[in-house]
Amino acid sequence: MCINKLKKNPSKFVIIGGKGGVGKTTISSAIAYMFSSSHNTLLASIDPTHNLSSTFSSNLEDVTIFPFNKTLSLLEISLKEITISLDHEYLRTISNISGITEAIAIHKIYQHCKNYETIVLDTSVSAFVKALTFPTLFNTFLNKNKYIHDKLSKYALYTTVLNTLDTLRDVKKETKFLLTLTPAYISVYNTKNDIELLDNYDIETDGIIINKILNKKYSAEGCSNCNNFIKVQNKHLKTIDDEFGKNMGVVKIYNRNKEELNIEDIKEISKQIDEQMK
Repeated sequence: MCINKLKKNPSKFVIIGGKGGVGKTTISSAIAYMFSSSHNTLLASIDPTHNLSSTFSSNLEDVTIFPFNKTLSLLEISLKEITISLDHEYLRTISNISGITEAIAIHKIYQHCKNYETIVLDTSVSAFVKALTFPTLFNTFLNKNKYIHDKLSKYALYTTVLNTLDTLRDVKKETKFLLTLTPAYISVYNTKNDIELLDNYDIETDGIIINKILNKKYSAEGCSNCNNFIKVQNKHLKTIDDEFGKNMGVVKIYNRNKEELNIEDIKEISKQIDEQMK
């Protein structure tokens, strides 16, 4: 599915991936806000450095679901707290299996799917892929340690772990993946790697969102650094269009020239995305 069709036909799960620093929380927030104009939407984050609280000026600590308005709710899942909950007797034997915390986090979010038409998830590609690999690693572990199942079955969290196996299968089928990047060499390089990684797990990348584009109006006569930056940026923008534009579609978001964004900024970015998805 090309990104232009996503607004009219959003999937149950829309994941916004990207490396740190590209502004994926900003983009996740804007897309969730856009969807919420016509769909009951949950915006969830399993990113270690949660930013939803500051973006929406809301206190999400110790709140399961925070209703921002009638059609948009917020949820932050702490991977650290999940890790702590696994630090108990026999649960420690499975706590080191790669992807277990990410898998449990996604399961916790997916439990709310019946209450929302669309769930937008702010995470990284590597975290999502780790979650997808967990069932295979977990089953391999159980086959090698068959005695441990009975000892683990007394823990409620172990039941949650078992339930994640079904959840991850459903999530993979119902997910659309958008990648956020900036017009810089390393960001383009990382995005290519992320697309390859998703391809390896038969997950299609449905769209590219370029964030933090410097507007040409900031280039100035006599400012060689400004003009050189714009020139390099345009080169990377062309590369992104050439490599990803035809099959996925590309949305471009210009830099707002401020460090901290608020809800009004999110609304404006949401409007930009909406206009480019028509």
